[in-house]
Amino acid sequence: MRKGFLKLLVPIVPSVILFFLIRDIYRNWSEIRAYAVNINYLWIFLSYLGFLIATLIMTVNWHLLLKKLKTHIDLKASIAIWSVSTLGKYIPGKGWQFVSIVYISKKFGVSYSKSLSASLMGQIFSIISGLIVGFSVLRPYIPSPLMAVILAASLIFIYPDFLNRLTGFLSRLTGKQVAKIDLSLKDTLEVTSIYLTGWLFFGLSLNFLLFSIYPNWGFQIFYSAKIFVSSYLIGLFAIFVPGGIGVREGIMAVLLAKSLPSHLAPFIALFTRLVVTLSEITLTFYGLYFLNKSGFSIIKKNE
Repeated sequence: MRKGFLKLLVPIVPSVILFFLIRDIYRNWSEIRAYAVNINYLWIFLSYLGFLIATLIMTVNWHLLLKKLKTHIDLKASIAIWSVSTLGKYIPGKGWQFVSIVYISKKFGVSYSKSLSASLMGQIFSIISGLIVGFSVLRPYIPSPLMAVILAASLIFIYPDFLNRLTGFLSRLTGKQVAKIDLSLKDTLEVTSIYLTGWLFFGLSLNFLLFSIYPNWGFQIFYSAKIFVSSYLIGLFAIFVPGGIGVREGIMAVLLAKSLPSHLAPFIALFTRLVVTLSEITLTFYGLYFLNKSGFSIIKKNE
């Protein structure tokens, strides 16, 4: 019964949210049109490049975690694997991206346990650093006691011994072997800081996009990062929605409406998804090209 209910939510939730966003755009198009026809495409291009760089920074961190596991894999291969595996997040459920990473990594000589461990820890560090960036924006929507618990847990999560205990627990829970990563506190702080840099690049990219449509936004890079990260994380935690579609745009529209004309917020939220997806597709094409050149195809049966 519960499983059937969750399956029902998969198409309904994003559809309802997207319906209201598109409805608002349609109703206010006469006001939005003036902004839409005067979009500065140079800033849009810079936003696209920024999202591309931000995603690469996140990928580099996964590569660094693999190196900590004494895995010798080329950075180009890591980027290709991560980029192609990104397609998995658009399949209902949140585990398909990990499944893709583990499967493709195996073809490059990376064991299941090592690729899974690096991916799990990468996700943990990504969420922790995201919570740090989006804290002030999320605080009004999350009860203070719960936010205090989340922040305290975040500090515990970057402690190396706890991380290995957590991956060990996940290993026993899933019945899958997860490799132990010997990280020092310096290592965890380094990885967290790189993820923070990645989130700030996402914020910079959103700021470029906002400026291209609404010049009065100016340059509020940190605030833009908080909005992007907050909407991204809430979309990530909506486990029944593939890729956070609809949820992320709805949250972003609500947050943006506090700082710019409310009729413009849904348009920018959906436009942001378009530019981000375009940057992901670019990297996916690179990944498919690299994998095919390396003799591995996700379409044809491999020898």
